[in-house]
Amino acid sequence: MDHGFTDQRRRPAGPELWWSQWWSLSWWHDDPVSGLIGGTVRLELFPGLGRSRVWGSVVGERRRLVTLVEHDAPMPRGSSLEVRASGLWIDLIVQTPGRHLTVGLEAFGVAVDDPDEACTRAWGDRTPLGLDLEWEFDPVAALADTVHGAGRPAVVHGEVLVADEAIDLDGRGWCTSGWGVGDPLAETPLAVGTLDDGRVVDTVDLTHLPSHEVVARSPVAVTDVTPAWTLEQALVRYDGGGAGWTWEGRPPG
Repeated sequence: MDHGFTDQRRRPAGPELWWSQWWSLSWWHDDPVSGLIGGTVRLELFPGLGRSRVWGSVVGERRRLVTLVEHDAPMPRGSSLEVRASGLWIDLIVQTPGRHLTVGLEAFGVAVDDPDEACTRAWGDRTPLGLDLEWEFDPVAALADTVHGAGRPAVVHGEVLVADEAIDLDGRGWCTSGWGVGDPLAETPLAVGTLDDGRVVDTVDLTHLPSHEVVARSPVAVTDVTPAWTLEQALVRYDGGGAGWTWEGRPPG
C-alpha cells in the first residue's frame, strides 16, 4: 500500500468528523563545529472540524528547544496547503509528487531551557522561527509503509531562521504523509534516520534501533484530543555516525 506518498497533494475529505490528512517532515544536520541540529514540521488538516494543526521545532546540541504548537489554526483555502493565523504562516508546496516538496514557515515559537516545559506551562522566550526548506526524495528508496502513512528519506537543504540566527542547511531528512481517522503517532512508536554508511533506519520497534544517544528532546502536549497525551520526539545520533528522529506517544500520567 502506498498511503499518500506518490501523490502527496491534498485529498477529498472523508466523512468522519476526525478524519485528517497529515504531512510530517523532519531534518537533521551534523556539523563538526556546531554539533547536531535538527527540526520537525507537521501540518495536519481536519476538514470535518474546520481547522488545522501545526507543529514545529528546532533542537540541537548546546541550544535551547524552540517549539511551535498551534492546535486551532484555520483550514487552507481551496486545494492549497497554505495556513495563515495570528503569528503563523506555513505553506507546503508539492512541487513533484513523491519527488520534491518545499516548506515555508514564518511563526513565533517559544524557546525553553527544559524540554518538559513544552508540555506544561510552556513558559519561555517568544522567539521568531522561520523555514525555507526543500525535501528532495530518493526515487529508488523503498517506501516505508506503516500506520503512520508512507514515508521516504530525503536530502534537505535551505535556510532555518531562529531569532537573529540564520542556519544554512544541507542535511538529511524524512517525510511521512497519509490520511485517515485517529492519530497514528499516539498509537505506534516510530524511528527514522540515516547512517553514515548509507543505510536507512526505519522501524516501529524502538528496541531494534542501532546503538544511539539522545541528543535533544522536543515533546508536544497534544491537548486537543481526549484523553490528552504527549508525543515524545527525540533527535538521536547513532554510534559510528548518522542521525535521525524517534517519536513515541505517551498516555496521560
